[in-house]
Amino acid sequence: MLGIEVPLIALWMTALSNMQQPLTAPPPPAITLATARDVVDRMTIGVFVNGRGPFPFAIDTGSDRSVIARSLADQLALPAGRRATMHAMAGVGDIATVRIDRLGIAGREVADVDAPVLADTHLGAQGLLGIDGLSDQRIEMDFVSNTMTIVPSTVVEQREPGTIVVTARRRFGQLILADAEIDGQKVYVIVDSGAQVSIGNAALRRRLRSSQASVVQARTVLTDVAGRDLSAEYGTLSQVRIGGVRIDNMPIVYADVHPFRMFGIRRQPALMLGMDILRSFRRVSVDFGNKRVRFLLAGRR
Repeated sequence: MLGIEVPLIALWMTALSNMQQPLTAPPPPAITLATARDVVDRMTIGVFVNGRGPFPFAIDTGSDRSVIARSLADQLALPAGRRATMHAMAGVGDIATVRIDRLGIAGREVADVDAPVLADTHLGAQGLLGIDGLSDQRIEMDFVSNTMTIVPSTVVEQREPGTIVVTARRRFGQLILADAEIDGQKVYVIVDSGAQVSIGNAALRRRLRSSQASVVQARTVLTDVAGRDLSAEYGTLSQVRIGGVRIDNMPIVYADVHPFRMFGIRRQPALMLGMDILRSFRRVSVDFGNKRVRFLLAGRR
């Protein structure tokens, strides 16, 4: 099979050990922010670091911690923080952090953050905005108006006609969708706005190997945030159902990446829904407080 390279795709990470839990300021009412795109087509918003900025950070619903690029940390002369253990796509490793007194997003602030520092080459933005401080919030990503809205989960969402709601469960701060299947096979789904493309695990590949639901087209290479490469296979899924959502001819990369092991779903068929698929919807809402994900199909108003 042909070999192709997929750079800057494996941007999921979590730093769990030796990290102080951030303190969140009381959330203001709903805020809608204009977004831009980074070099790998992810949504970015302006983030303030210790009152300076704004700097473009990619929105990463697959990361439990916010991350900063080495060049920006040096530019702001941020002091060193405590070492942490980083769980990235290719595995576990030790990582340096810097101390951020205040991480601000349009009036919301997360205090006392030890932010992992990563090389600009593999980050693709000046930082990643993770879900720290958003445990009781809802993030609404509108791919038509190119905006993101942050609103407390206690605020009732005005559901538009055509919106499909999928209930999730929580594990290590992440939302995992269990009501999904491919060719009659149950599959777990993680919404990961920090990934360039969607990734299926080895268990899913094995389960569908003899099925016409999956066609493998080429070999590929994934590069994680630490610059480590993983071999993978690129292909398509004929049809995926997530709740009431149906996705036809979905592109997918198969790789047994570390997050599946971290979430305890390595042995069950699972996939991460990346930006290539999320952008096919008009709007995607990730509600961490109520453990729900809402999809508004494209073409709806």
